[in-house]
Amino acid sequence: MAPLTEVATFVLALVTTATGRTAWRQRPKPGARSIALFLFSIAAWELALLTTAVTTAYDPSLVAETFSFLASASAVVWFLVFTFEFAGYEHLATRRGVGLLFVEPIAMAPVVLTNRLHGLYWSSFERAPEYFGHFRMVPGPLFGLHLSYMYGLFVIASVLLVIRAVRSRSLHRRQSVLISVALVVTWAGNAGTILTARAALQVVATGIGALVLFVAIFGFRLLEVVPTARATVMDRIDVGIVVLDDGDRITDINDHAREILGLEPDETVVGLPADAVGDDRAAVFDVDATADEATVELSVDDETRIYRVDVSPLSDRLGRSIGRVFILQDVTERRRHQRELRRQNERLDQFAEVVAHDLRNPLNVADGYVERMRTSDEEYLDEISDAHERMEAIIDDVLALARQDTDIDTEPVALESAVRDAWESVETADAILRVPDRITISADRGRLLEQLFENLFRNAVEHAGTDATITVGALDEGFYVADDGPGIDPERREAVFEPGETSRADGTGFGLAIVDSIADAHGWDVRVTESDAGGARFEFTGVEIVDR
Repeated sequence: MAPLTEVATFVLALVTTATGRTAWRQRPKPGARSIALFLFSIAAWELALLTTAVTTAYDPSLVAETFSFLASASAVVWFLVFTFEFAGYEHLATRRGVGLLFVEPIAMAPVVLTNRLHGLYWSSFERAPEYFGHFRMVPGPLFGLHLSYMYGLFVIASVLLVIRAVRSRSLHRRQSVLISVALVVTWAGNAGTILTARAALQVVATGIGALVLFVAIFGFRLLEVVPTARATVMDRIDVGIVVLDDGDRITDINDHAREILGLEPDETVVGLPADAVGDDRAAVFDVDATADEATVELSVDDETRIYRVDVSPLSDRLGRSIGRVFILQDVTERRRHQRELRRQNERLDQFAEVVAHDLRNPLNVADGYVERMRTSDEEYLDEISDAHERMEAIIDDVLALARQDTDIDTEPVALESAVRDAWESVETADAILRVPDRITISADRGRLLEQLFENLFRNAVEHAGTDATITVGALDEGFYVADDGPGIDPERREAVFEPGETSRADGTGFGLAIVDSIADAHGWDVRVTESDAGGARFEFTGVEIVDR
């Protein structure tokens, strides 16, 4: 090797090392670590080549040749790993995948290091002044095997890069082309050196390859805009995606769609007809693609979920239909929210009607008495005061019902303690409270639970009498509130929870509507039955019992 070539080799080793260090500093980014290790391996290979060129001693040349084997094998493996990451096959670039790629070089390393004993990797290492590096290695029986493995990895990397370049657009395509050029030039130079024994070919080719990679990294932001792999997008996106071909066979499916369709993670459905997922699940593929919002209901994890299904046709470059893409988006919570909004709007309409009707009555009464006071000496102030109190009660109950919220903050609540606190807040006259059971339930005590009991106790005293006995006891899945009054007519039991529904002339009709709203916010079911004493009994089920 001529002195100028030796200097060029050394400079190229420095440039390659510097480029590798730049890539290493960016190693949190996809592909940076593997391309850096590839460049470091190339630099080590160049230094090994330089050593064989500048020394004429046998042992240093032999060590340099051995080191060259290790560096070149490492370079090929790390480049293939980078190719996996860059071309969208990052699932192959795991620690296990990298370890499998290194099995052959690691197994071959002891053979190379102990070659003097058996001559399996090279049969002889003889002095040849006319050959680059002053010594010529005569390949042994295992050399061809190792070389075939290395070039096999090179072919795989090249094919993947070509596919990446063809499928990519703009910047990614130019990146792929540059990487392919760097790899091809480098190995073409090495092949030329082996065939012609001219070391300059190897040095120049390696240098050109490193410079091309330098341009790819800095000129085309290789480590800044590594294309996102299809698998990453498909499996991390929070919607289900299923692709069918024109024959309605499944050609692709992501993990989220597998969960929606009830498939096991390792269950193979690609290549099978769409109905292979089951008749009930296959309903997602029968939706009307022209509908404004096509939805299906599926049972997922023992819960009925609602999914919006968007269908998009797939075409090839000639505009021919090749299949359809189904996007499944969970809209269960949105539908529930819409239903809640509709329910609240309906409630507001009811409020407007009830308030307009119920407030007009006491206002008319108050106006009538005011007119009488103007034309007579009679005192009607008590009646006017009663009318105003009734309006105030209506307003308070309407506000209480309108402000009910489905967002509750539950905590363990001792039922007896909450019941007795509520009892103290209500005018109960001579009524008697009995709480025979001691249970703890999960509920919102401060904002909902005591208000629920307050309205039930007030309702019981108003209808069962001021000397009524009211009992709060436990059920298997909740609790009940019962009295010994006249009870509620079975035909009216469903209607008592409607806003404005009351059997008393001075009642607001909102108390039990508030009770129903509180129970609904907790997810409880409430129904009216007859108590053991013949009175009214309100049963609340679906309640979480914390302790008995």
